[in-house]
Amino acid sequence: MEEMGCFVLNGRSCGDRRGDLTYTSSNGASTVDQVWVNALSLNFFADFSVMDVDSGSDHFPCMLTSVMSGSGPTDDALFLMEAKLKWAQDKREEYRLRMKNAFLSSQPVPACPTTMYEFLKNYILSVSKELDMYKPAVIKRIGKVKRSPWFDKECCSMKYQVRKTYRKFKRKPRCSSLLKEYVNAKRHYRAILKNKKLEYYEGLRRSLSRCNDPSSFWSAVRKLRPTGAKQGSLTLEGVEEFFGEIYPLHDPGRQTNAPDFDGAEDDPPRDPVLDRPISKDELLQALNACSVADLEAYLIEKGHRGLSIDSRNELLAVLYADDCCLLADSKVNLQHLLDSLHTYCVDNLLRVNASKSKVVVFQRKGRQPSYNFKCGGEPVETVKSFTYLGVTFSRSGLFSLQASASVTKGINAYSGVWPIVHRSQNSDLQSWRVLFDSLIKSTSLYLAELWGLPYADRLERVQVRAFKSLLFLPRFTPDYAVRHELSLTHSGWTIVKGLLRWWLRLTAMEDTRLPKICFMRLLRLSTGPDQDQRFNWVLQLKAILLRLDCGDLLKADIATVDLKRAIPTLVDKYKNLMDEEDHLSLANSSFCHFSDVLSSSSQPTYMSLDLPLHVKRLVCQLRLAGYRLARIYFPRITAKFDGTATCSLCNAENAQDTVAHLLTNCLIFQAERARFFGERSLSEQML
Repeated sequence: MEEMGCFVLNGRSCGDRRGDLTYTSSNGASTVDQVWVNALSLNFFADFSVMDVDSGSDHFPCMLTSVMSGSGPTDDALFLMEAKLKWAQDKREEYRLRMKNAFLSSQPVPACPTTMYEFLKNYILSVSKELDMYKPAVIKRIGKVKRSPWFDKECCSMKYQVRKTYRKFKRKPRCSSLLKEYVNAKRHYRAILKNKKLEYYEGLRRSLSRCNDPSSFWSAVRKLRPTGAKQGSLTLEGVEEFFGEIYPLHDPGRQTNAPDFDGAEDDPPRDPVLDRPISKDELLQALNACSVADLEAYLIEKGHRGLSIDSRNELLAVLYADDCCLLADSKVNLQHLLDSLHTYCVDNLLRVNASKSKVVVFQRKGRQPSYNFKCGGEPVETVKSFTYLGVTFSRSGLFSLQASASVTKGINAYSGVWPIVHRSQNSDLQSWRVLFDSLIKSTSLYLAELWGLPYADRLERVQVRAFKSLLFLPRFTPDYAVRHELSLTHSGWTIVKGLLRWWLRLTAMEDTRLPKICFMRLLRLSTGPDQDQRFNWVLQLKAILLRLDCGDLLKADIATVDLKRAIPTLVDKYKNLMDEEDHLSLANSSFCHFSDVLSSSSQPTYMSLDLPLHVKRLVCQLRLAGYRLARIYFPRITAKFDGTATCSLCNAENAQDTVAHLLTNCLIFQAERARFFGERSLSEQML
């Protein structure tokens, strides 16, 4: 190395005058880790030292201090992020063209690999810089690393003991007794850290599985979520600039004769109207103007008519906070409503945000003509769907888009929830259900009792995909098999349970309430001919009751007390019906290799045992393996099976590549079967 112009820094720097040891173990100690620097780079480094900290290895970290101008003492760590190239797909053709032109316009390159490499590297760097695909080296500042939550006083005390024994050994590096004392202390320290970590996560797992109230549940979840949330890039200057563009109240270039209320000479000019003192009555008037509670009365006074529910009731406007939904039965009436809305807002010092306002024209079939609606001279866009209060309304009157959006929200929800299970290694099935019901199901089944019954199978994909993801099951595993194995019930049961409870609330309402009026109208329409169940919520309820042999309950004069007494029975009956369908599908399954075993029992025993998470995953994958297709995942190992091919391990004649053959008759694993089961081959019944 010295012949190549390099110098070793160990033992030649101020921080490492004696050449400290870089490796210690029970076998001995030595300076096996060396740092070499060439002569041209010596001026860029200020010092070198061997850090006496425990890094989880028998080797000590070596710290090389660089010379950086303007860098002072700080509690934060500085890291040099090397320069890199970041590919931009949209600039691919331009990059290719510039590289071609660079080669064509360059001088002939000598036939030397080193020279050719340097030329190519320079071409790539120059073109990347021209196209903004070159990221220069930067120095990042990283704050102090927080201690792990399981690092308590005992760990801190043991860490001090390790450093104390190391300092003793450092003074007498040739003393074998001091080396042995240091190695034993370090081994004991690492064992304590490992046990503390296991105890910490075991305690979190137990607390998560024994939560009996929301407070303890969320307390356990918060401990498992990653800390150190990213800070937003929003600054005070950015906020002031944004609102300054919207409300330009203070214009330094505008002259005004308004008095300066604060008496300060350096204050910006005041607006004579907006910055004047206001009285209490004016403030109350401004606050009352923010309320639109009297909008519907104002529109009725103007002579507007809404959508007819029945012969006595109409629906003109739906108001919630500052959101407003206007309904009309024709293009002309809707435009008149928008004109009146604009007049109402002008009178009450309000403004309609036309860019956020949308028009949805409901129709069953046919191509929708173009419309041109305006509110106060500003155009209002006509769209095919709109999300109002968390529910997407489509022009067809169906909720297919809402079902797709709910599935997407559910998938995103379990992608953020399951890391909690992975981090805690929680293997309790009940805890999985609690997490799913609290954080995932509540997101994907939002108001599903009103719109989700026709899309129950699509919404069920959230539950099945969530537990397949948790247990590393392949996507082609049948849904009914997953539900039966984990004792889950179809999401349609949750929807029906919410639907029945909403029906109970409707019957308890007064006849003047809008939901009750709509329900009674749908009930009368349900008795007519050629009614489409997709557009009538009562018909969906009627289909459920007929399926449960309780169709006589659907009547206008049913007593609330009788319905309240009947609903728990209906819910349990529907749950048993859904479970029986899954059980029958599993018994007749042509996919699952062990369908007879699965269908003969309810919840398997291994799910209730206190087993590690990876063990339950493996057992579940084996039980739900397919006859033709299967995939078994174990940490760092993935095995795929194809029943139409020959076993790739033993290549025996008539040996199918299946999970059953691997476990019972594969010649490669005869010794393992004899060791654990006492026989070199197993039968299907024994398996």
